[in-house]
Amino acid sequence: MKKTISILLSVLVMLSVLTGLSFSVNAEEEPEETVDVLEYEEMEDGNIKITRYDSLEPEFTVPSEIDGKTVTVIGLKAFRGCNGLKKIIIPDTITAVEDRAFESCWKLTTVEMGNSVKTIGFRAFADCRSLNSVNIPYGVTTIGNSCFTLCFSLKSIEIPETVTYIGNSAFSDCEKLSSVTLNNGAVTIGEYAFGWCMRLEEVTIGSNAVELKNYAFYACEALKKITIESKDCVIYDSGDTIAEKAVIYGYNGSTAYDYAEKYGRSFVSLDEEIREYELGDADLDGEISILDATVIQQYVAKQIELSPSSFSVADVDKSSDVNVTDATIIQRFLARIITEF
Repeated sequence: MKKTISILLSVLVMLSVLTGLSFSVNAEEEPEETVDVLEYEEMEDGNIKITRYDSLEPEFTVPSEIDGKTVTVIGLKAFRGCNGLKKIIIPDTITAVEDRAFESCWKLTTVEMGNSVKTIGFRAFADCRSLNSVNIPYGVTTIGNSCFTLCFSLKSIEIPETVTYIGNSAFSDCEKLSSVTLNNGAVTIGEYAFGWCMRLEEVTIGSNAVELKNYAFYACEALKKITIESKDCVIYDSGDTIAEKAVIYGYNGSTAYDYAEKYGRSFVSLDEEIREYELGDADLDGEISILDATVIQQYVAKQIELSPSSFSVADVDKSSDVNVTDATIIQRFLARIITEF
């Protein structure tokens, strides 16, 4: 319709020149129609890449096939700045979401990603300010630099074990992000990957994690607990790698333990042996006796140090501290004044 109005105006201008008469067209009488734009190209492997999309429609499902050929890639900047889009469904045929593919889609709230995606590129979903739901499917190996930065509405994320690289600043400045789970993949977490996630409270990093680079959890002021199940994950040697207030959960003798020791951070051991010791068995001899109360008194008097295992079971009142009260409770238990902790 827009093209029709343009042609009509050209004819009227010519008539006005020839006759001296004036003509006008009321645009309200000929409203423009919204035209969806979907552009694509055939790649060398014979599959299709989406190169451009534009529409005012709030929801779009990427086609899995065009012209009888499989759609496998969402290309560079293909949906960038598509501000009518609120929900995108990416089919199982897609293997790659390229750089800046959905950057600055400000109204985008939901991304349903197919199970064949392997790589998500640089700033692919950056500045999607309304994005609150995205699944990272099993099979993804790379989350590019700044991929989800400035996604202000994103609240939680779970990273599958197939991911081996989380890029620099991948989730930085996601101000509502409160929970992150990284499953047991051999993952490297880039610089500032979760920097300035001001509401991030809890992080779990799986047993095969390879490396935390500098500033990985920088300025995460609400971070209370970070669990590092990997015993030999390389943690960049800086006090800024993990936010200062976070309690570090890890294994005795692990790199997480060493990091906590070096930078004076609170540490809680994940050693399975802790679960085998009974609460109150401060000397770890397998039974609760007056010796356990004595060990606690010696610790309070700074005559001895407690291992993380001893500290955990000596804290019978669960106050996160070991003090005279714990020794007294054990004595009362042995005297049968109380029957349990």
